[in-house]
Amino acid sequence: MKMKWAVLISVLVSLFVLPSYSSAATSTDLGLGVESVLRGGIVHISHPYIIEQYDLMRIGVAFRNTGSIDLQERIEVSVLNFSMEPIIYFYDTYFDLKPGEERYFSVTYIPTESGYQWVYANASYDSRLAEAWSGFYVTPFTATPVFEPSGPSVTPTVPVVVEEIGLPLMVIEYEDKIEVNKGHSYLLYVMVNNTGVRYGNISFNNILFLGKSIGIPFNVAPEIIHKLETGKSSIFLITLNVPLEAEADDYFLDFTVRSDETEKNGTIQITVKELDIKKEVWRTIQNYLFIIERLKLELRQAALDGANVSIAGSYLDEATTKVNSAISFYDREEYESAMEELNLARNDLERCVLELALARAELLKIVLPGYFSLVIIILIILSTITALLFIFVRRRKRRRERKQKMKQTG
Repeated sequence: MKMKWAVLISVLVSLFVLPSYSSAATSTDLGLGVESVLRGGIVHISHPYIIEQYDLMRIGVAFRNTGSIDLQERIEVSVLNFSMEPIIYFYDTYFDLKPGEERYFSVTYIPTESGYQWVYANASYDSRLAEAWSGFYVTPFTATPVFEPSGPSVTPTVPVVVEEIGLPLMVIEYEDKIEVNKGHSYLLYVMVNNTGVRYGNISFNNILFLGKSIGIPFNVAPEIIHKLETGKSSIFLITLNVPLEAEADDYFLDFTVRSDETEKNGTIQITVKELDIKKEVWRTIQNYLFIIERLKLELRQAALDGANVSIAGSYLDEATTKVNSAISFYDREEYESAMEELNLARNDLERCVLELALARAELLKIVLPGYFSLVIIILIILSTITALLFIFVRRRKRRRERKQKMKQTG
């Protein structure tokens, strides 16, 4: 029964989160008065979220004809590295689909580099395009491979630090060098991944981000990640508020990611520069777009786990709208207006992370009352049985005493 519910939730989430439908074309048959609709969309992307370097990776993409007329489509799949540079590309042949039919396209490849990678899928049909994004994390290979890996090797241009600690294995991912401008705010991320699959299903509990003072005010959301199961990831957002009077210099944010089971230290170099608003706006847009995509994955996984992420999702939608508005202002060279939209988007992203943490915490609370209620019920039953036995034994004893008295008097 649990498996059926999990499958049902997976299907619903894939329908509402993944699809990116292209605009529909409608036409009316004047003779019959029946409306014809040309429409389709990618309804599912399947792949592991965490895989080891040089392991075989399988990616599946499903396209559905959601219109009322036949169409011809072709699915394409690209894998990109962290800095959005292409790694490998696949494409399907053109395929005819009747209304309601689906086409499933599956590809395999061997990841030759570690770190976060993107999956971009699109399906073209009748000069229209449906798109969808996803992502996964490749953990570093722990021994020398016995074969020569195939495929291109791409070195990321965005600095990312990935470190492994302890058993179970925790992987943290973050930018180790950033540039910020005076008088502006910047949103950092630290991804925490529990990749200890090979060591058993061990969860991290009560994860904290502990940062040391660097002379630049910052705050962290959420304050705590209550639980992180094997194969799952979560995110801390750190907001830097750089004062206008800050000196142009290098600052270092030393931090510790600590759980009940293990901890790890890290350092981020923060270079404060004089304001170049055009460069600042574009860099912030790119940063927020990346964070939005990662949060989409987090929301989808939390929904699959049974959490109610509707509030967090609404904040993420608001942030996405504001970032798109900022892009429009940037294209018109209205950089101050673009920065105002990005500041509002930052607030929405922070609220999204907080609501996501609350949703996951509520999911934990749902389990506890059921357990304790069961214990209480068992205790009540045992107490009732004990009381009934006591009454039964006491009455039986009184009956025996009465019989003995009757024999003596008789």
